[in-house]
Order: sequence, then C-alpha cells, then structure tokens
Amino acid sequence: MRLKNGCLLSVVIPVYNAEDYLEESLQSVRAQEGIDFVHDVQIVLVNDGSSDGSSAICRMWLKQYPSNTIYIEQENKGPAAARNRGLEAATGELIHFLDADDKVTADAYREARAYLEADDAQAAGDASRKPLPFVAMRIVHFDSRDDAHILNHKFGSTSRVVDLRSEPESIVVHANSCVFRADAARAHRFDESMRIAEDTKFVFDVLLASGLRYGLLPLPAYRRRRRKDVSSATDNVATDRGWYTDTLRYYWYAVDAGRKLSSDGTLPRFVQYYVMYDLQWRVMQRGIVESGALRDEELGGYRAEVCALVRLMDDEVILRQRRISAEMKTALLDVRNNGRGWRARVEVGSDGTVTLDGHILTNVASDHSIKIAKAHYDKQRGVVVIEGKYARNIDACNVQTYFSVAGRRLVPETARRPSGDIYLLDMLVREGVGFCVEVPYRDGTRRQVVTCMCDLSMSAQGTGPVSAGAGSAGPVSAGAGSAGAVSAAAGPAGGGGVYGVALCAVIGSGSDLRPLGKGACACKGGLTIRATGNRVILAKPSLWSRIVCRVARYTDRSS
Repeated sequence: MRLKNGCLLSVVIPVYNAEDYLEESLQSVRAQEGIDFVHDVQIVLVNDGSSDGSSAICRMWLKQYPSNTIYIEQENKGPAAARNRGLEAATGELIHFLDADDKVTADAYREARAYLEADDAQAAGDASRKPLPFVAMRIVHFDSRDDAHILNHKFGSTSRVVDLRSEPESIVVHANSCVFRADAARAHRFDESMRIAEDTKFVFDVLLASGLRYGLLPLPAYRRRRRKDVSSATDNVATDRGWYTDTLRYYWYAVDAGRKLSSDGTLPRFVQYYVMYDLQWRVMQRGIVESGALRDEELGGYRAEVCALVRLMDDEVILRQRRISAEMKTALLDVRNNGRGWRARVEVGSDGTVTLDGHILTNVASDHSIKIAKAHYDKQRGVVVIEGKYARNIDACNVQTYFSVAGRRLVPETARRPSGDIYLLDMLVREGVGFCVEVPYRDGTRRQVVTCMCDLSMSAQGTGPVSAGAGSAGPVSAGAGSAGAVSAAAGPAGGGGVYGVALCAVIGSGSDLRPLGKGACACKGGLTIRATGNRVILAKPSLWSRIVCRVARYTDRSS
C-alpha cells in the first residue's frame, strides 16, 4: 500500500474514564503481528474529559512512544466529537477506531492491510470499480460475556465482498469493527449531536457514498468488552435520553436517505435491516417508565414513532430478526399489518411445524410444551389440582389442549400466567396463558398416568389485532385461538392436523417411572406425585419447577 505520510495505520482511541482498561487496549495494538508498530502504526489518543487516571496512562504512553503517538485533551463532548478530533489528527492511509476498553486480535491489522492492498490491485485493473471503503472483522465479546455478536452470521471461512443491494441482511453497525481507507473515513464525520448510535450512522454514510459494498475478513476479530460493572455507555443506554431521541433521528435519517435511492420511493431492504436491527432491541425493553429518561408526555410519542417505523418494515425483515422471539415477531406483525392478513399465510405441516412465509414460528413437537408450576391434593373433593403454563404464546394457530387419565378426557380451565405475558414497548399486548386441571384421585387409588394431549388445527386462527398506535398498544387477551389456549370441543380438531402426547405426571405411590413408549417421556424417570393426606409429595422436587413436557409423538390425521 502506498504511504504518502510514512504511516500505514492510524488507530484513533477516544478515552473517557477508562483507566482500568486502557493499557490492555493499547497493548493489543502494540502486539500486532506482521506490521512494525513504531514505523507503521500511529496511536491517536483523545482524552474526552476523563476524571480518573486515564490521563496519566496516555502521558506515559506518549513518553514511551513519542514518535508515533499523538495525545489530545478536550472537555467532555462525547464519543462522536472525540473520534472526529482524532480523525482530524490522524495521518495514516488506513484508519481504525478502537474503544479504550476493547481490544483487537493480533492478526487484525495485518489481515486488513493485505485485504485492502489486494482490493487496490483489483480496482486498478477495472476502471468501473471503486476501491472498497473498508473491511470489517467479526465482533466477539469478553469480560462479563464470552460470545459472538449477533451480526457475525455474515462471516465465513474466507474473505469476500458484500454488496448490500444483494445481501441486505449483511449490515455493519459498529465503526470500530471496520478498518477504513483514510479518504473514505475523512469524507464524513461522526454526528456530534448524537451520543448513541453515532458510529452506526457514520458507517451508514460511508456505505451510501461508496456504492454499498465493503469487505469481510474471516478470522481477525474486534474484541468488544462487556463490562462486569456495567459502566460503559453501551451498557447503560436504557437510562440515557439519547437512546430514545438520538437513535430515532437516525432511523428517520436512514429512511429518508434510503427512499432517495429508490425510483418509486420504496424503502430498500438494507435500510430496513439497519432500522429493524436496532428496533428489535427496544421493542423488548421493559422499565421504560421507571428509567425516568422520558417525561410522561413524551412516552406516547416515542411509542407511536417506533410503531410508525415498524409499519415501514416488510414482514420478511421482521421474521428474519435473530434476537426476538416468535411471540414478539407475531406481535410486531400485528403492528405492521394492523392485525390483519398475516395469519392467513400461516401453514401447519404434517410434522407439526408452524410456518409463515417459509419462516418457522414454532413446532408442536418441540416448542408447544407445558411446564408444571404447582400441584395440590384436595382430599375433601378427591382431586389433585395441577397448574402450569404453555411454553409458547404465539397467537397464530388454533391449539386445543386437554389431559387424559385412565381413558377419560379432562378439559382444563384457562388460567392467567403473568410469566408468559408478551410486552411490546413495555406495554402488555398478549397475556400469558396457563391451565388448571383437576384429576380425580382418592387415597389408595392405583397409580394414574396423566398425559397432556394437543390438537393443532391446520387452519390458522388469531385472536385479533394488536393496537399499537399513538402510544397505546393495549392488552390483548389470549383466547381460544392462542397457542396454548384451551378449547372445550368434544373431540380433536377436524380437517386434519397433528396429534401429540406428552407425559405430564404420575399420581399415586412409587418413585420410579418408565417412559411411555419411545421418546414419550420428556425427562428420564419423569415426575411422580404422591398424594398423601392433604399434601402432594414430589418424588423429584428439584426438577419440579424446571420440567418441560414436550410433545413426543404425533400422527398425521389429515386424511
């Protein structure tokens, strides 16, 4: 790569109260393989008004490496201003923005350099092709979490080029996971009016100006710290006013910019993925009111804006989100479609798979399960009362649930289970559904096997729309059409479907239980309930609260 200023790479590090992590971050740069730290790397430290010992660490580093270190101090203005100041001072042909508490793997800069040099050679031989603006590396978390970033799905075993026009889901939201060409980075600035998502907007702007193409590296990683003390800016967004205001401005900015790219004014898919990626986190958020970040009169407007953005998303984009549950996806589809249309597209396969437009929502064999919450023996009435909940609360298909004991069919009552409630923007939109069934039993009765039976109708039904406009979603009761809702019908659902049986419990004496046929018992040994006096004794109490009895057998009755 051609070096106009004698420096290959400038590493811009905004520093704010990072004394516990800064040295570790700097050492990860110092330990880079395949490049000369002193001659090829420039460190640009921007102290953004730190009040701890960060300044001393910066000055020590400057003293130790004066030839390739720039140290800047400024009043606290936020990460965007600090990065802009560092970008102005940087002289490298490549630019990387490294947070003061994060690290990079030892091969990161070597591989980025090699990739962009190869891209230079390809662009030089093709006049119609512009050089890629940056190359991105995967993000892995460390410290309090040791896992991969949810957007790492786009990385493979080899390097490649991503074109967002054909791969709209392969978005990049963190500037610090990218090594930029200096000219591409300097053509833009971080939005200093934003303290949250300013780096996402920066990457978005770079991509818009560069043809929506960028490179991917297969192995190097940006190591993103998730602090155990939850003290970083990204770990405290829920209480930051900018989380509710700055990011909404970015969403609408992205929507406006995307529509300008379309001849008919439709919103390009890659823009939808940018917006929906972040929306999926905030629609699940609880404690919005308690956070105190928004005034009461602002809360309704915030919710209405988020719902307005959801309505701009295609159903496909909502269904392909990787962080939210199937329950939340169906709630968002109600917002997106005003409660209409999408349920008619739900299909139920003979194996119990429930799909919408090819996307799996649930499977009666693995997901439609029950969890026993408690049981008690009513000796006077001669019944064992079993209460529990359904594992899924997807308002998409008609599930009839009943229990069977000694050949007798017992239709349970529907019970309210708050633990299964679905909240959207901190508003209850679908109540959790549970059951309560009374099993006849008298002392001395021989052992009784209780099974849970599920009938899944082939025709999808729903309880109705979720109203999520103007700041009020309103509770939606889970009626007979909800997954897990109880139907008092005399027999199985007609017209086909699947039939499942899962072991629920054994009532009587004895502590051992054999599985009811191949795979019919969800837990080795199952559960034994011993009814004695007015008490119910659990043979395996440690498993009681955690047992999930899944549908284990099913028969296609569509014929």
